[in-house]
Amino acid sequence: MSQEIDKKPEDGIRNDMINWRLRNMKHLVDEVKFAGWNESERAKNDQYIRINGEGVRAVSLADRSALCGYEKTSSHKDPSKVIEHFARNLGAFNDKTFASKQERRMQSYLIKQALLNKRSLLGKSGLFCLNGMFDELLFALDEVSFGDNKLDNEPDDEEHPKVVRCDILAVGVKDGDVFPVLIELKSVRSLQRLGDQLKYAAKDISWNPDRISAIATLLSLVTGQKFSNYSAGKICKILVWPAGKESITTSNNIANDSKLKDLIYVEYLIAKPDNTAPWNPADVTYRLRPKAV
Repeated sequence: MSQEIDKKPEDGIRNDMINWRLRNMKHLVDEVKFAGWNESERAKNDQYIRINGEGVRAVSLADRSALCGYEKTSSHKDPSKVIEHFARNLGAFNDKTFASKQERRMQSYLIKQALLNKRSLLGKSGLFCLNGMFDELLFALDEVSFGDNKLDNEPDDEEHPKVVRCDILAVGVKDGDVFPVLIELKSVRSLQRLGDQLKYAAKDISWNPDRISAIATLLSLVTGQKFSNYSAGKICKILVWPAGKESITTSNNIANDSKLKDLIYVEYLIAKPDNTAPWNPADVTYRLRPKAV
């Protein structure tokens, strides 16, 4: 049975927890591979193992139960045992909840398509509009959590949220450079707290040289891409949100807020709009945000 590589910090500074989780995630990635998990074959059956700092979990990629864990399961330390969890029952959203989970269903669909396509997010069923901006964009991890509410921030960083989450952590490749990519998905066109969220996530994955090395090692292990040294300035941030008429306020905020103007904005549209048909992530197409006039 797999063991944690060292003792989980119970008190102290939140950065100690982040460092421990990254070491544990690297260990768990190795264990999942050792257990013989075939991610592309399993994705065909809507099965996905989520790796986080606390363990691994059996997760569904089926649209009706997008990103739901299997019944009576939670993060587990032993990937070989987690594989058995896929034989358990899986709940499904009721109709009201299903209709409201647009963001979650889109995230699940993008992950599934990536796992079916050697982890590429640039396929025609994915973020195809980013071809040209990236030579490759590879899915690595989802729902990555940095920090812990029970622990303290660094003394000189009290404004930093104690917990920062990232919807998708990916790896970008462009002209020989390899770098982390933070992707946030939104079901509404709102910038509230988004800039700070991505700023702090970028800060957490580039805190110091040791953190940079740990992130690079983990992402390289997951995607097979070898990192050159990256810095905070090389981290790419992408927002995916619905297409719509952009207000002057939104345009001005994006143009003038330093936390927002360096983001890549991707808009999603329903390929065949039909007000009588349910929203379906398979019918979504993506485009880069039109430049403000």
